[in-house]
Amino acid sequence: MLNFVYCFDQNYNYQALTSINSLVNNCSEKIRVYIIHDNVSSINLDIITQDNVEIFTYQINIENMNFPNLKGAHVSVATYFRLFLSEYLPNDLDYIIYMDSDIICVNDPIKEINETIENLKMNNFQLAARTEVEKNSENIDRFINLELKGKRYFNAGVLLLDYQKWLNNETEKKLLDILYEYYEEIKFWDQDILNKYFDDNYLGLNFNCNYEFGIFDKDKYDENKIKNEGIFIHFQGKGKPWEAHNLIYESSNFYQKAFRELNMGHYHITFKKNSRSIFKYIKILFTLKFLKLEYPIAYLKDSLSALLR
Repeated sequence: MLNFVYCFDQNYNYQALTSINSLVNNCSEKIRVYIIHDNVSSINLDIITQDNVEIFTYQINIENMNFPNLKGAHVSVATYFRLFLSEYLPNDLDYIIYMDSDIICVNDPIKEINETIENLKMNNFQLAARTEVEKNSENIDRFINLELKGKRYFNAGVLLLDYQKWLNNETEKKLLDILYEYYEEIKFWDQDILNKYFDDNYLGLNFNCNYEFGIFDKDKYDENKIKNEGIFIHFQGKGKPWEAHNLIYESSNFYQKAFRELNMGHYHITFKKNSRSIFKYIKILFTLKFLKLEYPIAYLKDSLSALLR
């Protein structure tokens, strides 16, 4: 049985539940999902009704620790929760698949993950991840700042880990050592820490297992390709498909349709109450662009509710 791991806080409860539900809906075999959270009682797991999943929750407490580059960031301290996996997960797990909460599963991942696990075994790697950038003049700073020797840097949104190697190598202790040593140089949070530790020593993950596109990136948004080939689509970056002014982008449909499968309403909408977001939202209303949405009245009602909340 495959083991999936999510680490998130209360700010991402709906997003994570949408992600988990999309995963369960698409898996052809029973799976286990492990959740590491700082307020477990706030998660309503009853809305996931399928019987092909076992869900386990763990309460984390890291109040006395300081983590780099969180002020003003679009991520929270929860991004660092996965540096403490061994303190919560069962020690007898063989392989785990870590998933960010802004990921939606669109097709059955079982076959691809099992094949990747076999490749990890054959090549003696501890980690499989999708390469985000290769070393060149445009991104040389992150390689220099972290003193990376390799030529690849991976995205940490989906990670397939040999968990026994993770434990035996005391990986988390070494990751925390890196956190303190490179505290001032860390820009992309625990992703930088993980890349410093593995330093190009990983198996490349199929792009479709971490299909990257920003909400505004029309060049990477191909609806038919995603539906036919995608497995996990990743809404990485600042623009998210649940933000009120982003629902007019077609790419947000994958997330919102997955949210509707929870039977909690037509749209999941949040509102950043800054002048830029409010201006974009007002523009959508006055230009009537929201009328192009599948449920325009529901959008109007839910977005105004989110604004006034």
